[in-house]
Amino acid sequence: MGISFSAHISNKSSAITGKSKLCSVAKHNMRLYKTETPRENCYDILRGTNELYSDVTNLYHNLFDEALREYNNKQTREERKIPDYFDAVCKKSQDIAVEMIVQIGDISFWERQKEQDKDWRHKILPVYRGMLEKLEEIMPEFKIANAVIHYDETSPHMHIVGVPVRNNCVRGLKTQVSKRDVFTKDTLANLLQGKFRDYANEWVKSVYDDELVVKKQGRNHDLTVTEYKVKQEKVKLAEAEVKVKESLQEAAKNVSYAQSFKELADKKAKEVAELEQKASILETKVKESENRVSKAVREVKLLEHDHDEISKKIDDFSNTAYTALPEAKAMMSAKTYKERFVDPFVEKIVSLVKSALCAFQNLLYQFRDLQREHEKLGEYYRIAKDRNKTLYEKNEKLEKRSDLLYEIEDMLGDDAYKTLVNQAEAFADLEYEKRYVKVR
Repeated sequence: MGISFSAHISNKSSAITGKSKLCSVAKHNMRLYKTETPRENCYDILRGTNELYSDVTNLYHNLFDEALREYNNKQTREERKIPDYFDAVCKKSQDIAVEMIVQIGDISFWERQKEQDKDWRHKILPVYRGMLEKLEEIMPEFKIANAVIHYDETSPHMHIVGVPVRNNCVRGLKTQVSKRDVFTKDTLANLLQGKFRDYANEWVKSVYDDELVVKKQGRNHDLTVTEYKVKQEKVKLAEAEVKVKESLQEAAKNVSYAQSFKELADKKAKEVAELEQKASILETKVKESENRVSKAVREVKLLEHDHDEISKKIDDFSNTAYTALPEAKAMMSAKTYKERFVDPFVEKIVSLVKSALCAFQNLLYQFRDLQREHEKLGEYYRIAKDRNKTLYEKNEKLEKRSDLLYEIEDMLGDDAYKTLVNQAEAFADLEYEKRYVKVR
């Protein structure tokens, strides 16, 4: 498969041609810029200190102070003497230092490494340290002032800041800064894209059991630091676009769901209102039924009391009925007396008793019917009350989701909200077609 490799040097707009440019490089490499969240443990320093600017000026003193003294001692005119070589080079707007960015592996490679190996950071550290030592070996004229590895970007990479030195100069100082004499075309082709790349490939083989991608034939264009950073920003932008697209799709789904919840909440709220109304009516009927049953109970108790009284009177009447009859007239036979007075009187009493018993029986049946109706209405009322409670709880949940939808609408504004709703509807239509519409 192969792992990518790149080595770029500062050039053109990214060239370090003055103190301000060097300060900008130091600010970036040492993570000195202000952020909302501080970046801790996001880099490792391999050379120098966390004061990159001082590292470069100190290196200047170590490299050029002796040559500067020799030069100044030869000058007969005071104005031709150079007080500080670093300041003198900065005033000429030439490259006072060179930055090199080295990177092994692209974004996809490092995403896999971070997922598969928790110790990925400690693996790349000796690789870059070894490459730094190799660079000092194959390019002794490039004196390194500071080197740092960044871990907080898409791919871990190494920033190297150094001073290119030319010795045995005829004019001026014997030792001078000279990017042009150190970073030649042959140096870039044979060293950076040759030995340095081959050495990196050996590290990749030993650590990652893989090789660098095959170098393309022909001239290989070395990106400047600015071009490299622009390339990195383009990669970040592409990733951001993918994330934004995914976020929009997710937001569209959420809006679609929220819209559905809102409609469902309105529907359930209407059902709850109707059910509450029905429950109120049913509750009224239940109370009326309870009153009717209570009244019927009282009537039945009265009837039971009357029944007992009637039964007692019937018994008494049975015992005294015949004694209460008028005496027979003279010359009236017993048979005639019985037929004319006794039998009609007894039949009348029995008829009255039967009528009373039938009326009592009917009232008893009515009471039992009312009791059953009351129990039935009570059961309906209980079921309706339970259902009303369930719907009320569901309605509360739907109202909360509906409130969330209104908050989203307020937060986004009318235009953005309508756009998301349209996207959600389009997304829902697309999902429907995928699931239910057959492709012919």
